[in-house]
Formats: sequence, structure tokens, C-alpha cells
Amino acid sequence: MRRLSLCDYELVALKAILTIDPHAGRLKPRSVQLMTIARESVQHALFAFLSNRLQPSEAASRFGNLLLLVASFSKLGAATVGVLQLAREFGITIDSVIDDLLFQDDCY
Repeated sequence: MRRLSLCDYELVALKAILTIDPHAGRLKPRSVQLMTIARESVQHALFAFLSNRLQPSEAASRFGNLLLLVASFSKLGAATVGVLQLAREFGITIDSVIDDLLFQDDCY
């Protein structure tokens, strides 16, 4: 990520793309639709921002590299949840807020 030297606009857009997950569990179909639209609009805005600053081929390449970071962050998140689940199984205390967010079915 350091190699890309993200500007503030790119960082905010990347955070929004990561946060707006239409595939999060237990969402109603309308919510999935709205989140998909929101995520796509952020992606379009990011590409437009890059297109205004860079040559077309550079903008496309940078956009692709930024979106590839999403997969890396997803893998990192899954690994972190796995470590926290293992810690719970061994009786290691986890912060109650994190525990509620990640492991409680009734927490939305």
C-alpha cells in the first residue's frame, strides 16, 4: 500500500468500497440493491478522479491496483477473525465490542 502512495481521496474511496459490503449477512434484498449501487457509485467516482489526474492507461492501471487491495484486505480480515475465534476457544478474553460485532448473531 505504501508503494501506491495513496492520496486522501483514494484512501477514502478505498475505505468506502471496503465498508460498503452488499454481501454482508442478513441483509434484505432492497438493502443489498442499495449497497451495490452505493459501492458502484464510489468505484465510478474513484475512476473519474483518477481519469482526471492521469493518462487513461495509468488511470486504469492505478484503479485496478487499488481494487486488488480489496482482496488483500478481505483475506487479512478473514485471518484476523480466525485468530480471534481461536483465542475465544482457548478462553482468551477479547474486547467485548469486537466480540459482539464479530460473533453475536443478534448484533446488527
